[in-house]
Amino acid sequence: MHPIQPHRPTRSTLRSLAPAVLLALAAQAQAQDPTAITINGQRVFQITAQTTFELDGTPISAATAATLGPGFSTLVMATNVPDGANQGQAQQVQFDNLARGPVTATDPLSVLNQPLTLTADTVLEGFTDPTTLVVGDLLEVSGYLDADSGVISASRIALLTNPTQDWKLVGQVSQATANGFAIGAQAVDSTGVTPTECPLGVIDGVYIELEALPNPAYTAASVLDQLIEL
Repeated sequence: MHPIQPHRPTRSTLRSLAPAVLLALAAQAQAQDPTAITINGQRVFQITAQTTFELDGTPISAATAATLGPGFSTLVMATNVPDGANQGQAQQVQFDNLARGPVTATDPLSVLNQPLTLTADTVLEGFTDPTTLVVGDLLEVSGYLDADSGVISASRIALLTNPTQDWKLVGQVSQATANGFAIGAQAVDSTGVTPTECPLGVIDGVYIELEALPNPAYTAASVLDQLIEL
């Protein structure tokens, strides 16, 4: 389990300056400029041969990163960052999704029982009209989680046409018991799974990240089980 902090769209978090860590909301496609990554349209970080990349915690090549496109929630670790943190040299770039799994409702659009909000700036990958999505479609969602409502404000939504090896969900724990908990309206069975990187354990109020094996029989009423990482 990886503790996660909720994000808001109007605030970036600068943790230090040398190296600097910038928590941003959306990264422009590197394919447009393989020498730099642009955050929120105004912060530009240079890409070098030493820059490393991760997607959902898994290392990827620079070539793969260049194909991802815009809209990802992105964490950039950089050096040579001036006051204002509007530029620097990227040492590590982490692209993250908040949810990956089936559509459980279309009004509002929800994935793994987590409601989404879309704006005119939401990047749509693999489809153009959200009203064409149906329950059971497999989506991958990047964005930020509203701490008050639990709603995911989507900066990028991708329609996946091929099955994935895992489903993913990030959110705030509630209704915690010895063998399970809930994230929003999604019940989770954590029997036999040992959480990692969470000294407080699985308790109400903490933000966690989980991965589970896909379940072909899953419905909106199902308990999410077969966890492979917590």
